[in-house]
Amino acid sequence: EYFLGAWSGGRKKIFTYDNNHFTSLNIAHHKNPHHQQSHEKTSSDKYSYDRQTPEQPWVFQCNLLEPDIFFVNHRKMTELVYHLTRSGRTDDLMFGVIMNFSWLYTMIKIGQFEKALTDIDLAYSYTQEKELKFLATTLRSIKVKVLKNPASLSAELQQRLLPVVTSLPKLRHLLLECDKDGPKYCS
Repeated sequence: EYFLGAWSGGRKKIFTYDNNHFTSLNIAHHKNPHHQQSHEKTSSDKYSYDRQTPEQPWVFQCNLLEPDIFFVNHRKMTELVYHLTRSGRTDDLMFGVIMNFSWLYTMIKIGQFEKALTDIDLAYSYTQEKELKFLATTLRSIKVKVLKNPASLSAELQQRLLPVVTSLPKLRHLLLECDKDGPKYCS
């Protein structure tokens, strides 16, 4: 949830506790001004807090006018796929990482094309989604072009994925990402 940004940007995380929890921790029970009482009469209360977690982009840019100067969010790039596959969160894996244009572009830009293919193959082994198999095959077929010119990734993907999107509907998400983020990275 941290690397996916589930609780960043002021989103509050709800948690439940009972009065025994405070007693066992030897903490005085104070009323929370952000208290959200549940409508049911139970012995537990629901609270929510903004944990003030920062956004977790794939890359950190110092100057938006110079997109080629950036710092990679190394932990997110290396750990997110591993944790999502092991926890069985296949939708987050598919749409938050593998079908994410920013992730693909960043992996290519930092010289990790083969690692991206390995991650896609790993995701396929867990999900058996035919879209992942097709995406891996497509990336292998455009490898030489995108390694030479990473800015061509959006156009290359759109050219190859658009004709098959009706038979492989989950690729639509990646095509939308190409439309949205392609100009930012590939202009």
